[in-house]
Amino acid sequence: MKYFEDEVHNGNWDEVGKYLSGFTKVNDNRYSMKIFFAIRKQKYLEERKRREQRQI
Repeated sequence: MKYFEDEVHNGNWDEVGKYLSGFTKVNDNRYSMKIFFAIRKQKYLEERKRREQRQI
């Protein structure tokens, strides 16, 4: 669990998704779908913020 927590805190969203895929798949149930969506959303928001900061 420590590994997963560290990856989340460090924003390594690809690694978080890969790790989580070892336990559940996106379409297994609605909760899996929600967590995978949240991971992708956070990854998108952080990338968007980085791009905006580069433009300033």
